[in-house]
Amino acid sequence: MDEDDRLVARTRLAVRAQVRIQALINADVDPAVWNALSAEDRQVLTGSRHEQPRIDFWDPEIPLVLVETGYAPWTDVDQPISGIADVQFPPNMIWLRPVDEAAFLASLDRAGFVGLHQPVEP
Repeated sequence: MDEDDRLVARTRLAVRAQVRIQALINADVDPAVWNALSAEDRQVLTGSRHEQPRIDFWDPEIPLVLVETGYAPWTDVDQPISGIADVQFPPNMIWLRPVDEAAFLASLDRAGFVGLHQPVEP
């Protein structure tokens, strides 16, 4: 595959991983916390991922899993901003980053989808 085809393949895998990771996160949410969410927030957490969620801010503490290539500069949709933490890896947003192979694997590891380990010298 050329680089464009590899990016498409990584993005497709990212979306499949996104759906699974979000489902696992949602299943672990305390029912009282889930019921306290707005209908719009629940829709974002459970909605279809044929397109990435179009939101400006994500304020709930429940992590929202997002695929970087669904947002600017790869599309005309601005990336949402965490409303609870202004850091590179906010606790309420999990970014899957398929643009680069190493960054993609690292993001899948941070999301708990895969486990990366470094070999240890004997």
